[in-house]
Amino acid sequence: MHADVAALFGSSGPLARVLPAFEARPQQARMAQEVATALASGRHLLIEAGTGIGKSVAYLLPAILWATRPGPPPEERRVVVSTHTRALQEQLARKDLPLLQRALESSGVTFRYALLMGSENYLCAQRLQEMRLSSAHLPEARSGEIAEALSRHSRTAVSGLRSEIPFIVPEALWSRVRRDRDICLGARGPFWEDCLYRRDLVRAREADLLIVNHALFFLDLKTGGRILPPHAVVILDEAHRVEESVVSQLGFSVSDRSVARLLDETPAIVPGLAPRLRDAAAEFFEDVRRRAEGEKRGPVADGRAPDSPALLMRLREAGVFADRLRAPLLDLESTLEERARVASPDEAPAFLSLGARARDLRERLAALLEQRIPDSVYWVECDRHRRGAALHTAPIEVAHVLRKQLFEDGRTVVLTSATLAAAGSFAHVRRRLGVVAASEVVLGSPYDYEKQALLYLPASMPDPVGEPDEFSESVTATCRRLLRASGGGAFVLFTSYALLRRVHEALSSEPSLRDLELFRHEPGQASPILERFRMTRTGALLGTMTFWQGVDVPGEALRLVIITRLPFEVPGQPISEARAEAIRGRGGDPFNEDALPETILTFRQGFGRLIRSREDRGVVAVLDPRVTTRPYGPMFLESLPPCRRTESLQEAERFLRRLN
Repeated sequence: MHADVAALFGSSGPLARVLPAFEARPQQARMAQEVATALASGRHLLIEAGTGIGKSVAYLLPAILWATRPGPPPEERRVVVSTHTRALQEQLARKDLPLLQRALESSGVTFRYALLMGSENYLCAQRLQEMRLSSAHLPEARSGEIAEALSRHSRTAVSGLRSEIPFIVPEALWSRVRRDRDICLGARGPFWEDCLYRRDLVRAREADLLIVNHALFFLDLKTGGRILPPHAVVILDEAHRVEESVVSQLGFSVSDRSVARLLDETPAIVPGLAPRLRDAAAEFFEDVRRRAEGEKRGPVADGRAPDSPALLMRLREAGVFADRLRAPLLDLESTLEERARVASPDEAPAFLSLGARARDLRERLAALLEQRIPDSVYWVECDRHRRGAALHTAPIEVAHVLRKQLFEDGRTVVLTSATLAAAGSFAHVRRRLGVVAASEVVLGSPYDYEKQALLYLPASMPDPVGEPDEFSESVTATCRRLLRASGGGAFVLFTSYALLRRVHEALSSEPSLRDLELFRHEPGQASPILERFRMTRTGALLGTMTFWQGVDVPGEALRLVIITRLPFEVPGQPISEARAEAIRGRGGDPFNEDALPETILTFRQGFGRLIRSREDRGVVAVLDPRVTTRPYGPMFLESLPPCRRTESLQEAERFLRRLN
């Protein structure tokens, strides 16, 4: 297979014939050969592939050849490719794989592939009917009209994916009609034969290559392989997001909103029980909120900054709150089950699924309050601006789960990303993910960073920890000059909403920047702000952690990236806090073993926003002086591609003016 792979990447190979702008890249061919070797040997592979290598084609080609080899049954040949983002998942299925089908036809290689999304992306006919039973409580004025349109669409649609519905479905309505794996009746439901999600599952079983996302892949892992068809190889792209996806799947929460969603769908069916449950929920979550406010803890889950509109309280022991919801949820559950027994065949599934949701909510809340899940962390999160609260749990570490259920179960696993190694070592990702017996390869980017990029490191900046006010003023002043020189086309990356807002306020009132369009990132507004930024050459986007990774803005729209602070995780984040305690408990150093390598990887992601093609040019400015003043600073700088460095603000300004 090695010779076959090498030939495919040659200047006269099939790729060159279908791609007019095809360019042979040694790193891409090398990556394909490494993947081919891993598949042939059955040995796991960790491969860091720098920006511009074309890693998706580099792993897809050997995967196709391996999956279509004659002899073995499908379950011993099938390859699952998993990505973190839906955008990359759709790129593989809509662009890369159709192209490779055309390229390989002349070589006599044919293959079948399928795209499978998470269940929340599919329309569910059962829930659509349930919503009609609760028609008095539809969330939007035109919901009835849209529901009828959805019914017509479901009868003729090839796919039930939301992205392929030819009209807009409001989020509030979609949440009522999308498939929900927790309440799906499966083959027991009246719509199973015509279920659009089931059709995609059938296509998945017939595919040589199956394209999924991490959320779905690790849900399958959690359920013991009950979703995806049997497969022999897993390729995890965007592998730096794997741990986050596993934590999300293994953890869960119960909030006032989850109770409210159940109540929104219940009143028209069992009107008598709703007020009792609503009152009990209000009393319970108000108690949770009062206790959390008494703790006055700042930073919260999911890496949000301490100045975000939320607060948290770590739950270190069971029984902190009384389970006031158990009795009303049990009553609701039994009432719904009784209604299902006497209902018509068409109406019974709605009662059964709502009863299952009430039972699931009751069991989850009990598990949270009694802390039944070992090796997990528990916490409360409250919104500062809304009278809401949520209880969460998540595993402290996922390495043991992945080691047992993924790396030691007989499958071959390839993990790839542009950022897997911290300070040149895979030790961190191995430790966090439980990787065993794997080959390691680092392939640099084919881009010429020496010519394309300038790294600006100010000669003197106040310490962000010891002198926060002075640091804020210096960041504002430096941003002002760099943005003036670039004329926009900038990402300004923050780790704190407070600093972001302070800098944004100062820049907004700066007369010399009046021709720039400043975009300020707020929670939940990332996508619309990014789209507006892409449409202007004079934009400056001030963003937090959302924009450090997974955002691709090639060309002149982005020619300046300002990293205001090193992206160390916010102190007190529950999972990190518990993980640090576990490391100390076994005699380790949480900073050097965990926090530092994780921050280096995020830092590399932030740097990587700038150069996305051979034509890109620009400046990356790192304003945090710790990269040069702290002993660990060189580890950050050495993790970057070789490029010119300067301490001169004037030189950085000249570089930017030439691009403007």
